[in-house]
Amino acid sequence: VQPRAGGANAKRLLEAEQAARRAIEIQSTNAVAYDRLGAALEERGMSSTDIELAYRRAIELDPQFAVAYVHLASLLRKAGRRGEADPLYTRAIELAKDAPTHVLIGEALQSEQRWIDSEAVLRRALQIDANSPGALYFLGRSLVVRKVYDEAEQSLKRAIEISPRSFAPFSV
Repeated sequence: VQPRAGGANAKRLLEAEQAARRAIEIQSTNAVAYDRLGAALEERGMSSTDIELAYRRAIELDPQFAVAYVHLASLLRKAGRRGEADPLYTRAIELAKDAPTHVLIGEALQSEQRWIDSEAVLRRALQIDANSPGALYFLGRSLVVRKVYDEAEQSLKRAIEISPRSFAPFSV
């Protein structure tokens, strides 16, 4: 589902959608397949109703699947349905057990300009994995936006030490 350079994204997204649908045919109770279907549909710009149904089905199949809560919450916020989205973010944060899931939540919150909210989630990610380059990067980015430059610099420098080939921390 991740976009790539080279102009073949539409084809890749269609393939991702088809792969998710095939996974659902093989195992109709696979929450990850429904979540990936929703992500592929969302990236393709398809009907928000179909996307929402896919994410809701993922949550129905696995109520402990934090990633699906994040995806659904983000979709609902984009649709102006904040009252429905916020409890889903809260639930995702409650369910998140690993640093990558916390980073995903933090990134989603930042995409909505919710900088302070993202910081708490990213700090929790760093408690779990102090060397998470994603958590360090997104925390640094939030701190730059909020003009807390000393702490931002520390976070971004640490992200660069851990992942020296990553472009994003250098640019921020």
